[in-house]
Amino acid sequence: MKLHRLSTAFLATCLLLVCSQGQAEVTVTGDVSPSGATDPWEINSNLFVGNTGEGTLNVEAGGVVSMTLLHSGGYIGYDDDSVGTVTVTGEGSEWINLMDLYVGNYGEGTLNIMAGGVVSNRWSQIGFRSGSVGTVTVTGEGSEWNNSSKLYVGHFGEGTLNIEGYGDAFRATPRIGPDAEYTVR
Repeated sequence: MKLHRLSTAFLATCLLLVCSQGQAEVTVTGDVSPSGATDPWEINSNLFVGNTGEGTLNVEAGGVVSMTLLHSGGYIGYDDDSVGTVTVTGEGSEWINLMDLYVGNYGEGTLNIMAGGVVSNRWSQIGFRSGSVGTVTVTGEGSEWNNSSKLYVGHFGEGTLNIEGYGDAFRATPRIGPDAEYTVR
């Protein structure tokens, strides 16, 4: 009989773990402003991931982050010596910017769009200012980076854009700077 109870407890634990996987999720760690992420997360200001320190934003399994203020933008690696990382992964996961997106403004920024994730913005800069480093990777079927206007890669800083495994970032004509890498695989 003890074996039966152990099996029932084991099955209940496994069922709980399986059912809790795949729930939409928006999480932040470290230096992210504003704070207080929820899902969906509606932001009525600029979003800074790695404002003056190190910060991370993860949007997973159908989670949604939307910028609701018309002139608000997203900054990943905003200030000198800051490091920011944003990952948008999974079908239905979205980050919606009404305006501009900077990946490596003065600092180091990384944007990963994977496995059906979608990021939308008006125009974007990868490696915007001198001394900055920005890297964007779009990978996996259904993954999209929708730029409705301009896309600068290595504008004044160091920029890298990787498009791999059916990812799509061609909603705008990229402008490639002198310190840029641009690969499509």
